[in-house]
Amino acid sequence: NKVAMEQLGASYATMTAKGFKTADTTTYLNAMIQELGKTGSKSDKQLRATTGKTFSQLMEEGKNLAEVLEILEGSAKKSGESLGDMFSSSTAKSAALTLLSDGF
Repeated sequence: NKVAMEQLGASYATMTAKGFKTADTTTYLNAMIQELGKTGSKSDKQLRATTGKTFSQLMEEGKNLAEVLEILEGSAKKSGESLGDMFSSSTAKSAALTLLSDGF
């Protein structure tokens, strides 16, 4: 899963500004990125259904984390779910919700 360093830096800045400790931020972001890229995960299935592409393919195309999360959020809402429902891990869910909470 190729996520640009600038995107990771922005993610760290957002989460630490919202009160997450740096070490915890690493854990949360890792869980979210791993789940986004894991074949067969709910978020993977939703991305494929919505875009026809995997997380890695979207990253290689130049999408950023915020755009991918916004795609997932929009798709989830259409099916009566929330962005948090796209993640099975509570840490991944927390990272995604925190990053989009103020328009990451």
